[in-house]
Amino acid sequence: MRKDLFNLVVMSKNKDEEALLELLFRFKPAIQKFKRQLNYEEAETDLIISFIEIINKINLKKLNKNEAVLVKYLYSSLKNKKTDLLKLHINHFNEKMILVELDDKIETPLYNNNQDNLFLCEILKGLPNRQKRVIVDKFIKGYPDNQIAKSLNISRQAVNKLKNRGLENIRKEIVRIN
Repeated sequence: MRKDLFNLVVMSKNKDEEALLELLFRFKPAIQKFKRQLNYEEAETDLIISFIEIINKINLKKLNKNEAVLVKYLYSSLKNKKTDLLKLHINHFNEKMILVELDDKIETPLYNNNQDNLFLCEILKGLPNRQKRVIVDKFIKGYPDNQIAKSLNISRQAVNKLKNRGLENIRKEIVRIN
């Protein structure tokens, strides 16, 4: 007999391992979907840990035993955690970057994985020169906006617009590739 989701969450919060496994099984398609979107080796493990944390922190009194609301809450929470993990993974990737030339030529960054080097170089090569320079200065070299603005002889607002356009172009390219 299949238990309702609300009771599974209650049992899981009370350290019932079988209930937790049943919840993980029911949300496995969402976890797999988000794992593919994250596209890094430990993504599934990170998502499972996050899902368990979500279960343990959930305030069931606010959900009034409404299963549809509970499903939406769990799915949305997991989706938000996926976004956080993606940001964390991108920041971790950027921290490992050391060298990038600002001209049209991009030297191979010192990163552990040659495929990631090639991928980053291809993504950056596809950007217009000013967007590329702002992205490199901001995220790889860690320069503040006012310093980038001064070096390009533009306003901070223009730096922000170039950064946002560059990030949007990178997102579009990643979506196109995947």
